[in-house]
Amino acid sequence: MFLPWRGADSWHINKRGRKRLLEALPHAALTLSMLALAGSRGIRDVAPGWDIIPEREGGRQSERTAQYRSTSRAADGAAAFTAEARLVLPGGYQQHSVRASAALKVRFAPAEDGNGRLTVAELTAGG
Repeated sequence: MFLPWRGADSWHINKRGRKRLLEALPHAALTLSMLALAGSRGIRDVAPGWDIIPEREGGRQSERTAQYRSTSRAADGAAAFTAEARLVLPGGYQQHSVRASAALKVRFAPAEDGNGRLTVAELTAGG
């Protein structure tokens, strides 16, 4: 059961709100975790930016939804770590609550030292 949020029908993600989200994401725990993992794997490009996920890649952008992605690339140019963040505001019949989610996708391939394993210390380094 979901309880309606008071005033939620008037909430919108506007241009200023999207800008604030993009400014906050580089300092979020998700980003710091991804950077720690990338650095521990010898990936030198450890300062990726955040971008809006295009609709053709599964993103949905509207006045109630915002989705962003940041990718850290391995030496071969392939995505090694991909962080995604999503915010959905309530509204309409099906969406009765604020939903936020974060994901960190890992490509399990050998690091530059040839070791493809992640340690517990690496997984918990950023958080």
